[in-house]
Amino acid sequence: GDASPGLDNTGNRLPRVNAGADQQLESNRFPFEVSLPATAEDDGLPNPPGKLTITWTQVSGPGIVTFTDASLVNATANLPGVGTYELRLTASDGVLQASDTVTLVVDRPTLLATFVTAGSQWKYLDNGSDQGTAWSEPGFSDAAWKTGKAQLGYGDGDEAKVVEDNATAGYNRADTDRYITTYFRKTFPLTGVKGVTSLTVKLVRDDGGVVYLNGTEVFRSNMPEDFIDFTTPASEVVGGGDESNFFPRDVDPGLLREGNNVLAVEIHQQSPTSSDISFDLELSGTVFPINQAPTVSAGPEQ
Repeated sequence: GDASPGLDNTGNRLPRVNAGADQQLESNRFPFEVSLPATAEDDGLPNPPGKLTITWTQVSGPGIVTFTDASLVNATANLPGVGTYELRLTASDGVLQASDTVTLVVDRPTLLATFVTAGSQWKYLDNGSDQGTAWSEPGFSDAAWKTGKAQLGYGDGDEAKVVEDNATAGYNRADTDRYITTYFRKTFPLTGVKGVTSLTVKLVRDDGGVVYLNGTEVFRSNMPEDFIDFTTPASEVVGGGDESNFFPRDVDPGLLREGNNVLAVEIHQQSPTSSDISFDLELSGTVFPINQAPTVSAGPEQ
């Protein structure tokens, strides 16, 4: 360090070492080269040698780290995979030495993925019946249900598929005896479920809706928070832009299963006199990229 004020402090002092700031990194290719912006300074004593000897070493980590040149202050570390690594920089003037450590945390980058797109094909039941609770389970048979592409609903004129609103076939705006609840189901395949790191459902619901993933309720929008059944009206009448807005909710990705998964949605009218319903849904998330084969080159022919 610097000489103390008022004192003739000119003897050999410890080197000043800074291994650099900790780093949070992402890579899907390994080994992963990381530059180490460190610094090391000294007072030039003793002389000889009058210079510092630099050494980078690994303190900890899930694999063996190599250095392009461990004797350089600004060395490059080659990290073998994801995980947390601690590296130490040591500087010696031949008599005194000092060191500092830096932590490097490496994750794989995630990718955006859509598992169910808006405007998808759905199974639906539009007969006003009481489906109880079994209808949302993956094992429930919806083979007899109708099929249609979202947006599904009636009364707005923007539907890709118009569903029945009451026991009289066809839509009549003057009707006042519309079904309160209409049911929707969709089965979608998924592989690599352990690589899904986040999940978001986005729901179009006019008036209210409840979403289930593999039998577990994950989103209730514009619906009472207590017990509901097929006669329960939505909390409020929906109008304007809210009739076609996608309302998001984060979902636990741990509910996903390897193989087939089932989304189930019930859309509720606010009253039998309400003139329209709308339904659409998107399920998206972030995933780790799939495992890829190593890139290998044996060199040119000789």
